[in-house]
Amino acid sequence: MRELETSIQYLPGVGPKRAALLQKDLGISTLGELIRFYPFRYIDRSGILPIAELSADLAYVQVKARVVSETLYAKGGGILCQVLPGQDGKPAAKGEPRFNMAQRLSVIVEDASGRLELVFFKGIKWNFQRLVPGSVFIFFGKPQDFNGRLNIVHPEVDSPQDGTASQGGLTGVYSSTEKLKNGGITGKVMCKMQTG
Repeated sequence: MRELETSIQYLPGVGPKRAALLQKDLGISTLGELIRFYPFRYIDRSGILPIAELSADLAYVQVKARVVSETLYAKGGGILCQVLPGQDGKPAAKGEPRFNMAQRLSVIVEDASGRLELVFFKGIKWNFQRLVPGSVFIFFGKPQDFNGRLNIVHPEVDSPQDGTASQGGLTGVYSSTEKLKNGGITGKVMCKMQTG
């Protein structure tokens, strides 16, 4: 039973900074308190939908799709850089990816049934470098209608090799704050902390 009194800072991936955030924002400081911190609801991540079946009235969806292109937009709306498949099949860039001037990243993905836009306003550089045209990922998020086109803003991105999303089943949704999210303690991290 003494294990339940262990400070959460000693859990893998937590450390002193995250432990302090969890204590301040959620009142969690020990392993026992973490175990008793329950999700307020669950999301079913066991299935993958074809893009053609998505609609804005669906809650959260998961799709497995190949990245077609990436476009970095400047604050004024102009295109800074666009990465498309080249004639040899390798990604080819038009323009320079000046991340300090970028306001948003638009990523077009496709599966056998259609195409979908993914939009990122944060983590632009990281997502731009990771979501290379031709690569395949599992995307999870809330579809919405924007100017007559379906998109997902800030989806969770998982590699199909991880197996975490495709075999996800029910995933807990936890109470959070902006400070926790900015400190890297997302719902996904909470799930990992609780399952070890």
